[in-house]
Amino acid sequence: MNGFPPRQTIREFLVEFMGSLVPGFLFVFLATVGFGWPVAALCGALLSPGSGASLSFAGCAELLGVIRFETIFFVLAFSYVLGHFFFRQDPKVPDESSVFCIRQALKSGDGAVRFPKVPKELSKKPLRLFYRCCKVAKLNRLAEWVLWYGDRSSRPNVEFPYLFLHEYLKDRELKHLAEMVPWHGEDPNTHRHRTKAFVNILKMRLEFAFPEKCGTITRNEAHVRLMSSVWYLSRSLMWVSAAGFAIALMAAGRAWTDLGISQLVRFFPLFLSCGLIVIGTFWARHTIEKFFHYQRVREIIHVLEMAYVAAKDKPEILEDLNIDLHHDGGEGQPPCAAQPGR
Repeated sequence: MNGFPPRQTIREFLVEFMGSLVPGFLFVFLATVGFGWPVAALCGALLSPGSGASLSFAGCAELLGVIRFETIFFVLAFSYVLGHFFFRQDPKVPDESSVFCIRQALKSGDGAVRFPKVPKELSKKPLRLFYRCCKVAKLNRLAEWVLWYGDRSSRPNVEFPYLFLHEYLKDRELKHLAEMVPWHGEDPNTHRHRTKAFVNILKMRLEFAFPEKCGTITRNEAHVRLMSSVWYLSRSLMWVSAAGFAIALMAAGRAWTDLGISQLVRFFPLFLSCGLIVIGTFWARHTIEKFFHYQRVREIIHVLEMAYVAAKDKPEILEDLNIDLHHDGGEGQPPCAAQPGR
């Protein structure tokens, strides 16, 4: 099999590097504005009464005047390491939040994720009483939130690859892809075949067999990882900026005590910056949750379809993966054995 061409290796390096550097730099910059600036303002109000928020403006101006290459290199390196930390977080958490966000669309019962029935008795008595109160008051969305975050047994299985992927593809009339999934959500005896290694092995075999055709797979995975890292970044920034807003209130209260209420106007840019970061990160997180689950389903369908087409030329791609394709010589079926690798 062919090796990886240099152009593809460079592209993958740039995708991963930029996918780590950009979120990391955004976090460093916005955290400096949303948390570092309020801390500087509070220190100025405590150490130099009468200066107010102007001390932080002056400090920023002096800092910009002494920035050198070493500082820029350190900020970029730190941003890359921090962004890599976000980049490598498990996408399962934002995927679960995405499923909860679009739960009404998934409750039709034909998705790759199926919701379990609401248990008659919850595990914790206070939780059970609160849930019943929510249902009596017709607060259905609050009741669903109580179930989701209060009782883990009420959550659907959102492990990737999804437990009911076979049923989902079959319901969508993608039977040629459904036959490639060796586990069935409705058959517990096949659940042992469900593993992330199944998708990763298909990706690796496709990259070795047809490296020039795998650019879309790389981009899809990079998009999922990037959106996952931005989701984690937004969640962290929201709390960091909220803490910065509280610190800004303390600094404004100190200035009010020392200088009077007229000086609070000088803190308006500080409050505005922290508030915009909190609102912006909440909006970004909610927007990602609206499409993240669909993006992950699209990723695995793309891998399955590429493996199905590639198996027409190289049947060994599907060897030893417990895939049982039923072929009757019909049109559109790849010319490989009924049980590859056996």
